[in-house]
Amino acid sequence: MRKKTMGLIICLILGTTLRAAGSNEMEGGWIARIKPDAIRLMLVVFEEGESEGQWTTTMSFKKKELAGLQTDQGNDFKKIQIAREAGTLYLNGKLSGKQGFGGFVFKPSEKFTAFLTKKGYVKLSPQKMFHLFRSNINSKYIDELNKLGYVDVPTDKLIAFAVHGITIEYIKDIHALGYQDISLSKLVSFRIHGITKQYAEKMKEYGAQDVSPNELVSLKIHGVTPEYVQRMHAAGYEDAPISKMREFKIHGVSPEFAQGMHDLGFTNLSASRLIDFKIHGVSVDFAKRVSEMGFSDFSESKLVELRIHGATPKYVEEIRTTNLEGLSLRKLINFRIHGVNKNYVEYAMKRLNAEGKDPTPERIVNMKIHGR
Repeated sequence: MRKKTMGLIICLILGTTLRAAGSNEMEGGWIARIKPDAIRLMLVVFEEGESEGQWTTTMSFKKKELAGLQTDQGNDFKKIQIAREAGTLYLNGKLSGKQGFGGFVFKPSEKFTAFLTKKGYVKLSPQKMFHLFRSNINSKYIDELNKLGYVDVPTDKLIAFAVHGITIEYIKDIHALGYQDISLSKLVSFRIHGITKQYAEKMKEYGAQDVSPNELVSLKIHGVTPEYVQRMHAAGYEDAPISKMREFKIHGVSPEFAQGMHDLGFTNLSASRLIDFKIHGVSVDFAKRVSEMGFSDFSESKLVELRIHGATPKYVEEIRTTNLEGLSLRKLINFRIHGVNKNYVEYAMKRLNAEGKDPTPERIVNMKIHGR
């Protein structure tokens, strides 16, 4: 109910408190949350024309940035300006206590527009200029980009840098990690996926020293964190390459799963085999139950085969209750492949005994294959 009410307030304000915005301006509504030293604004823009719709953005400003701000006069009508090099945001509305609402007009700076034109940027729309304003992209920022080797930055990339908050300090941090030649697109990808200096440095400590930007993004996308790698190392996989850590994550291999297998005695289980276990559903409990059955041909590969063919511990135990001699995991898997169950084993054993033949797993499978 509160959100609907605030939305209605914004719509009413747009029609009553704003001066008409020119073609080189952008207008919308705002809701404010007032803090002791700052104001947090949610701006709502209603787009007109063929692609009617709306979009919102949230911004925080130090109170000293807001010219004309007075928060101690009750519900008096307010006129506030926030000026940056890219333009000025004009706020009209009311402030009361810790909240406020109203309408706004954003007017791009003609001086900054002229600077951008000299840099090769065609005239940007008020919406694009607002994105530069929002992230405080200014002439110094663009000059610093040039110094870092990013000259003739396309308009869409400059706007993307603004939208995603890619600061000069962030770019320098990424360069310092060894990615001096990182592309504009990859910088945006780094920022979108939350690759920070701290993340990259920690990952380098755990084996990601020479990974490419694409590989680093892939690690982050799949949730390979320094903490995860550390725990996998502790579970016995300190020599596994960082690429295996990504595979572990993709297939849901947890440190607990790896440690559980290690505790069962699989101390030399390869990273690839551990992934095989997870893919085919070889759980710690499954491996434990099969290992306790005491088959002489018990092995890692047999565990995978049992799961692939659906030979569960219950199935194995049911076959064993027939007291058929010569059983092994290999022969039980063969039983499962050919659809041999407990009832059929009992039937086959009686028939073979009646024929004066020793019941063996091989003869039983042969009977099943030939439909006897």
